[in-house]
Amino acid sequence: NAVNGIWKTFNQEGIYLVLLYQSHETLDGDSKHSAAFRKLKYLHQRYPHLNVFAMQYGSGISSLATQSQAVRTIMEEYITFPILLSDKDFTNMANGACYLLFEGSKDHIIFTKLDGDPELMIRGMEGFSALSAEPIENVVESGVPWQKEEVVKEPYVGSLRNLLLYHPGGLSIDEDGDRIFISDSNHHRIIISNGDGVILDC
Repeated sequence: NAVNGIWKTFNQEGIYLVLLYQSHETLDGDSKHSAAFRKLKYLHQRYPHLNVFAMQYGSGISSLATQSQAVRTIMEEYITFPILLSDKDFTNMANGACYLLFEGSKDHIIFTKLDGDPELMIRGMEGFSALSAEPIENVVESGVPWQKEEVVKEPYVGSLRNLLLYHPGGLSIDEDGDRIFISDSNHHRIIISNGDGVILDC
């Protein structure tokens, strides 16, 4: 991942927190979907050394609709961690959407209650040795989980976010043609999608 031109890599020996969900699954509604990603962002902000990512799995993962859903999630939820797509079947392990917490390749803990209190996961993390750093206590948990920087920097050229939009600036809707036009603040990049959010042209 490149954030503001700085490459971030996963700590291979660290603690991992993964949101695992099926590609056709909506996590029992949009509110639970948003809450699940908000909890991941909150814990990642509170514990900066925690390796966080989401994994969307299922047999139809290569379909355009599934990939559009992942892109839509990144843009709607302002995701800064990766969402991995896998065609493997994890239903025998997860039985629905869940959080997976583990350290290295050792013991793992599965949290199936997506809308539960994050303190339960924090207590689960306390047993891992790699989380030796003190948590950041002044984490702001607000309705707007993403804060815009004072000085906007252009992202790294090769990043996915540069391909889409780094900071959206305008939105126009063509109701007759069922198209949505999204542009950045300088109108350098324009994305055209249909009413369902499927990207038609970049």
